[in-house]
Amino acid sequence: MESSSKFGRGELGSVFLCCRGLLYHFRIYLSIFSREVNELNSKMPRDLTFSETYSATPGWIRVAKYESGSILSIAQGNIGYGGLIILRSVYSNKTNEFCIVSFNAGYRTSSFTQLASNNIHSLIKKIRHTIDENAKVSYIELYINAENSFNELNVSMPCNVDGRGLIAWKPTDGESTEETVEDVTVVSILDLT
Repeated sequence: MESSSKFGRGELGSVFLCCRGLLYHFRIYLSIFSREVNELNSKMPRDLTFSETYSATPGWIRVAKYESGSILSIAQGNIGYGGLIILRSVYSNKTNEFCIVSFNAGYRTSSFTQLASNNIHSLIKKIRHTIDENAKVSYIELYINAENSFNELNVSMPCNVDGRGLIAWKPTDGESTEETVEDVTVVSILDLT
């Protein structure tokens, strides 16, 4: 039986050496590319995304804050800030909850839009944006249902930058607040039920 190969032994050896050389050069380029990507990643701020877990204390709790040297930047939102807010409860009592909310603030306004959820909302009832003009701080606050306060609550804000590309929102310690607080304005609120 005759072989139908068009290459002789010497030619196959040359093809093998050529492929081996290409593979060697590919590995070098891949190594260089990998180093450059790692260098870029090392320069990227690590707190563009924050994720914090809170004890679900009944009532209003502050979960994120945005601080500025100017009340105009906060109250008017003239630099623009916002992002996605991901809310998750950790199962302990009742069922887990998951909700994705879009938040944005512009000139003298802000709004929330519920993008996805598992439609249970027995723990997280409302979300709101408030401004403390004296402290020059803006907050994201959640209303926690007193009946289901045994669950822990995880809050994440990915791609967390303002209109200038600076890191905007930072996690709080989950401090409690009231329905109304002197010198604190509720800019927008969304009922999640």
